[in-house]
Amino acid sequence: ADNVYPFRQDSSFLYFIGLDQPDLTAVIDVDSGETTVFGDELTIDHIVWMGDQPSLAGRAERAGIATTRPRGDLRSAMLAVVAGRRTVHVLPPYRCENRLVLQDLLGTIEFEPSLPLIQAVVALRSIKSDEEVAELERAVDLSVDMHTAAIRCARPGMLEAEVAAEVERVALAADSRPAFPVIATVDGQILHNHHHGNTLKPGDLFLVDAGGESPLHYAGDLSSTFPIAATFSDRQGTIYE
Repeated sequence: ADNVYPFRQDSSFLYFIGLDQPDLTAVIDVDSGETTVFGDELTIDHIVWMGDQPSLAGRAERAGIATTRPRGDLRSAMLAVVAGRRTVHVLPPYRCENRLVLQDLLGTIEFEPSLPLIQAVVALRSIKSDEEVAELERAVDLSVDMHTAAIRCARPGMLEAEVAAEVERVALAADSRPAFPVIATVDGQILHNHHHGNTLKPGDLFLVDAGGESPLHYAGDLSSTFPIAATFSDRQGTIYE
């Protein structure tokens, strides 16, 4: 139970709520303008493993959210909304179990995501603020560094795994992480190939498909192909161009 999967916050939740931690639900009342975050404060067991952490209420306040309630209050709060015949708009859940949770909260088996809300979120998120542009550029610069590291280290006799490890090292050393599993392979004709067991040979072409993700979860995604030699051969160069 202590070896949990790495948490990655839902991007739309992060965009609107600004809290990067698990087990939270946010409800935005568009009539009153109030946002409520439902979640539980950390227990002493959490603190033993994680050290002293800010309270949920404190984190929410820094994100501009004044109201927090225990997670156990969510169901009664939502059933009250449904009983008042108010329209509830929900984004598509990307985890299947959350679809079941939403059905329970809304008291329906006819749950469908809200097309107007989806369209509104797309319209908002398609226009990047200056802060977002800076994060995107940070992620792309990191991605370039990851690819450059692969080009510098790849040599005949190395395993693909050694190059992939160097690519990931660059991301981790920048207090970031890969945006997706690194593709580093001499079998570039195989899409999404995550096998790293081949040995590099002179004359190989090597494909790297990798990107870095900034601490605020904006991501880069670049692909590069380079020779395991000082230069492309004539045939490789023609195909590459």
